[in-house]
Amino acid sequence: MFRRRFRKPDDEIGPAQSFLRIAVLAHIAAAVLVTTALSPVRAQTPASPDARPLELAQKMTGEWVGVCEQSTDGQQAEDKYFHAIIKQTGPNTLEGKFSYFKAHPATGEPVDIGDATAAISIEPDGTIKNNVSGTGVVMVEKKPKPETHQLAEILTMTEAGALSGRITGKISVDGLPFGLGKNGQVSDGSSTWTLKDDVLTINQTMTAGFRILFYKKTFTIAANSTARRGSDVAALTKASRLAAKPGCSASGS
Repeated sequence: MFRRRFRKPDDEIGPAQSFLRIAVLAHIAAAVLVTTALSPVRAQTPASPDARPLELAQKMTGEWVGVCEQSTDGQQAEDKYFHAIIKQTGPNTLEGKFSYFKAHPATGEPVDIGDATAAISIEPDGTIKNNVSGTGVVMVEKKPKPETHQLAEILTMTEAGALSGRITGKISVDGLPFGLGKNGQVSDGSSTWTLKDDVLTINQTMTAGFRILFYKKTFTIAANSTARRGSDVAALTKASRLAAKPGCSASGS
């Protein structure tokens, strides 16, 4: 007959065997810890924010004087001139104040025709938000009309180093029949800001739509501004008057 072999209970195992079992378990535990420690940890590193938009915005700070060429539905309006002061108000915020003028037909002195304030913020992802509110003059059906506007620009950095994006908002134009110019909506707008060789250019195009009952009227407005650093807007307006005279140039020759 076969004898059944029974496993001894743990309390009957000898001291040498107990020590051996503990040593084996300790070895296995140590191997697991070493393997875990040597395993590569694939922690996701957050993407660094794009610093270029803030750097470009900071380079735009200071005083500027320039000219704005504006048209409505392709019809050219009288050039207007502006003095702008852009300053940084916080780590990621800026403020711009623009004063607009036309040249007095007799003296060339600047005549105030409007102003605008821009509140600029740079988001963590590099997007620039620019909220603009102001007043001015817009050419409608061959006549200059007073206007007020609240616009919102959302701009991102292009590969060429410019800021480009879209414009939305509201615009109201006085002097249109039946109050048509109230509560106009701005759509299909685009905006590009460029700073190169210390010359600031702002090119904007937008469609302004007005509606009364079943009647709707739309205008396409384009504004192209070019500015250089400075504060003497009168020098620009007077030079434009000289240039407009037959046989004269901006230098007076």
